[in-house]
Amino acid sequence: MSIAGVSCPDCGYAATTLRSCLYIAPSPFHHLFGSHTSREEISAARPQLRIFTDAVRGELYDVEARVARLRQSLQAAKQHLAQAKRVLNAHVMLNSPKPFSIFEAEPQMPWLLGQVCRHWRALAWQTPTLWNSFEGRDHIVYNDYYGTRLEEVLNRSGNSALRVSLEGLAPNRARILARHAPRLLELELRCWFETLSEFKDAPELSILTKLSLTVQYAYDTTPPGARAL
Repeated sequence: MSIAGVSCPDCGYAATTLRSCLYIAPSPFHHLFGSHTSREEISAARPQLRIFTDAVRGELYDVEARVARLRQSLQAAKQHLAQAKRVLNAHVMLNSPKPFSIFEAEPQMPWLLGQVCRHWRALAWQTPTLWNSFEGRDHIVYNDYYGTRLEEVLNRSGNSALRVSLEGLAPNRARILARHAPRLLELELRCWFETLSEFKDAPELSILTKLSLTVQYAYDTTPPGARAL
């Protein structure tokens, strides 16, 4: 910065008002831009000017080549970073807390993972072991959304063994679960007698190692809001 009445120590420029001073080194041909330069001087300087221009152009080409190489290196680094991110994401998801709650209104694992980005969603949707251990309370017996949610989870669990803990499972949802009986490794049900009867024609529980049943005799189809207090 220069102040009125004070000369710049670099270029000798003195501003009349407060303003920025930018020093630019003079070119070898600065004298040619004067108003008294003759044509002879300009003609004599043309060969040197052409050499200077070619040299500057060559330096610019070198700079552009360096920038191109830097861009390639940056692109390669981005690809390696993306790959590392996918591996890390898979590790995080495979070690996510289990079991998850299947019937909650708020998004739960692993649905939350699918909301991060498309890469996370693709990994979550294609990792069966994220979906094979779940729990929940089926307290809205007339809501078909619960059946859709249960089918979604069971389909995404692929062929992996299932660990299931459900309370108040409605008969229509029990029929969905019964179709996957051969994959049930652990099953805990707190349900009505009508719900349990849906498993009578289910395929064999061939790999079941843990079973816990709490059965209530009567199945109450009364909507929760209409029940007597």
